Amino acid sequence: MTYQELSSMGIVNLVPTKQTNEYLIRLPYVWVCAIVGNSNDPGLTYWKSMLNYGEPMNWSNFEDFNTKFWALRLCLFRLRGYKKIELKTLFKGADFSLSFPDVEVDLPQIKDIKLYKLLHRYPVTKTYENNQV
Repeated sequence: MTYQELSSMGIVNLVPTKQTNEYLIRLPYVWVCAIVGNSNDPGLTYWKSMLNYGEPMNWSNFEDFNTKFWALRLCLFRLRGYKKIELKTLFKGADFSLSFPDVEVDLPQIKDIKLYKLLHRYPVTKTYENNQV
């Protein structure tokens, strides 16, 4: 199967970067889940835990997923060599007002990116299944 065939089906797209002559690989989320879920690569272990949906995706689970995703995203930017990044690059795809300033922020070192989880949430919430209230 060729890249043109995969691209025309929306499976994968190569997006040129502005800074270098490199390309970014864009995959739909469903394909990322399928590839990661079926891979035995030890480097994808963290991704597997992020994409494991053994529980319903309630709000608190989404908050946890979002936090892990942002930590991963910050790590990936650092691995690509960024020490500083413009907010428009960090939030690429978001809609900005015309007056949004060109702000550059420092990225933390990978060793300093840590996740913390609350031991208790107030108020205590319960996950309801099958629309039971």
